[in-house]
Amino acid sequence: MEKAASSSDKKVQGLTVVLFGNSSAVGDENIQSGQPTADDTDFSMIVPISKKISGRDVNIINLLDLQDLECDLNYVDQAIVRLVNENQIHAFIFVLQLDQFTDADKVGLEWLQKKFGESVLPFVMILFTYEKEEEKKRTDTIIDDLNKNPVLEQLLEKCGNRCHTCSKSMNNQSEMKTLLEKIGHMVSANKWRCYTAELYNTASNLRKILQDSKNQQSEYNSQLQEESMDVTGSKQTTAKEKVSKMTRGFRTSKPRTVWNRKKKHNPSMSEGQMKSDDYALVCTAVGALCELQRVQ
Repeated sequence: MEKAASSSDKKVQGLTVVLFGNSSAVGDENIQSGQPTADDTDFSMIVPISKKISGRDVNIINLLDLQDLECDLNYVDQAIVRLVNENQIHAFIFVLQLDQFTDADKVGLEWLQKKFGESVLPFVMILFTYEKEEEKKRTDTIIDDLNKNPVLEQLLEKCGNRCHTCSKSMNNQSEMKTLLEKIGHMVSANKWRCYTAELYNTASNLRKILQDSKNQQSEYNSQLQEESMDVTGSKQTTAKEKVSKMTRGFRTSKPRTVWNRKKKHNPSMSEGQMKSDDYALVCTAVGALCELQRVQ
């Protein structure tokens, strides 16, 4: 039994961890110090930085603020491809500041899923950071309050309710040791699998298929709309011609010359026949107008 535990520890001895979220949730001096940030826009410089934390070798990749960066998205995707091709990632740490859950934080996990796919979720843990010592004392109360937030509750659920708290400086050895232990448990639960380029490529291909399908559906809907407009326009033209034909020569304010069905002048037609003929013509015209209104 002890050998199995020792073997497990050995498998997670060296960890590769990605930090993502808002950089305001971390201090100036912390475990990712010395790395370029997303603001530098030179992603070729974003490489794992090796740190010794609680006796463990940890490689840290800093992707903080990357989801908010307004630059060439293709360039960002290329940088991510390079990172996953060169590294096997054990954990993605979503950094949030206690008691300051923002709208930007809400889209952080969505961004990760969009870029890395649904298969990234088993590798994600939320890290709540605090700045002042008094915040640490009421950590449990704050987390209870945050759990009452439906959006945050959903985030925690997506991450398997995996979370930890530590100072923004991330220099408390006890807190960091516990964090690494929790990461180790997560890695063990994932059967020591890492997030790899294979998982990323699968997600990327699926994303491309879905986008192509969406584009095709959009083109199909546009084509249907154009065809519908053509048919409607044709119906409207036909109905207008029909109304014009039916009402041609019909004026209620002027006397009308009476013709029989053979188009011959028929002055002998009685007034009652003329009124009946007028009524039929009015009904026909009204019917045609109703048809025109329906096709419009």
